Amino acid sequence: MSPTLLAAIEHNTVLADLRSLLERRNQQLNDMERSSDTIEEDRTRIQLHSTEVQVTIVSLCRDLDEARATVLAARASEEAARLQITRMMDEQLVQSQTIEALRRQVESSNTSAQQAQALLRANQEQQSRMPPPNTTPSGARGVIGNTPLLQPLSTPSTGFRTRELH
Repeated sequence: MSPTLLAAIEHNTVLADLRSLLERRNQQLNDMERSSDTIEEDRTRIQLHSTEVQVTIVSLCRDLDEARATVLAARASEEAARLQITRMMDEQLVQSQTIEALRRQVESSNTSAQQAQALLRANQEQQSRMPPPNTTPSGARGVIGNTPLLQPLSTPSTGFRTRELH
């Protein structure tokens, strides 16, 4: 074989190796470009997701602020209701005490009235057992026989005598 032929074969071999290397490098370059495109798509998708998350966070912060304001308003309303209930309970206590005092006054009035009625009945019974009156001179008014003039009863609720009320 001639040296030129050997050099040509060797040259062809080197060229084939270089072509093979170039194809591998082109393939690697294509793979890297596809990977770069995929990475760019992933980066864009991540950026979009990040933006969505940031918008969601802002919205959640706004919702949280509204919820806090609602809780504060509810607490204030609850405190106002609690104060109103306390006032109403105090008023109810005063009313209950007033009712109890009035009930005691009514009971006292009823007891006094019953005692007055019993006294009146006793006086009437005593007068009915007495003999009829004798003739009285014209100047002796207000006295019936030996019976003294009855004192008017006082009303239990005011303490005034019934004549003073008229």
